[in-house]
Amino acid sequence: MRIKRIITFVLTFLIVLSISLLLISFNLKRILVNGVIKETIKTTITVSNFKEGNEIPKVVTDNEEVNKILESKEVEDLMNKYLDKIINNLSSDEEIDEYEIEKDVINFLKENKEEIEEITGKEITNEQIEKTKELYEDNHISHSVEKAIKEAKENMTTKEKTVLKGYSFIISTLFKVLMFILIVINLVLISVINKSYFMWINTLGNSMFMSGLLTTLIALITSLILRGSTGIKTINTNSLIIPSIIVGLIGLVISIVYRFVEYKRSDQNELPEFSEEKQ
Repeated sequence: MRIKRIITFVLTFLIVLSISLLLISFNLKRILVNGVIKETIKTTITVSNFKEGNEIPKVVTDNEEVNKILESKEVEDLMNKYLDKIINNLSSDEEIDEYEIEKDVINFLKENKEEIEEITGKEITNEQIEKTKELYEDNHISHSVEKAIKEAKENMTTKEKTVLKGYSFIISTLFKVLMFILIVINLVLISVINKSYFMWINTLGNSMFMSGLLTTLIALITSLILRGSTGIKTINTNSLIIPSIIVGLIGLVISIVYRFVEYKRSDQNELPEFSEEKQ
């Protein structure tokens, strides 16, 4: 009996860990894009007044127009594209890919011209778009990015490359499938070991609840660590916190419903396997 409890505990722990890793896998990229990259851009983009006399220029870091543009799905898709590309270039042994930042930015301006005008309240003319294109091309933005990535890749340690490869694996479809299979196998084993066809429901509910709490805690700690190491005042980890809370609440509901049904059916002696003795 003691061995059965220990095995059940270990399998349940693996389920909790697997669900937590699934939550992280689905939302890690969003944390990097929404929580780090966008917040870095918001902090970096400043509007400065010209210095007058001995007065210190006033710097405004909270630009509402920039924030609204950054929250658009199109910007997020563009950031995801380059995040994947940069990480793949840094972690692989292959040659650096060709970047077309100028082309992508200009296409973004053309395709989302009306939305940007609505957000900023300013008209964007074709002449402005062409001047922006010329400015980007004159400054060789893509070439500068490729050069910076190449230099970073040459100076990267083996440990840093391993971390990037680990990130790529964690957000991959293969990793998600493996975690899902591990959860199913452990639930089946728990039901078989405890000789109960329905115990997996209670285990799943409890595991989801504990995973929700664990992943929420991980998101909060990660936010504190990133704020301390990057200097960014606000790290948006809501893309992990919100799904974690939802999963936790769903798990809590499953557990409550299971226990209620178990109590009713045990009382009526309809399903003996629901009783605590058989668990």
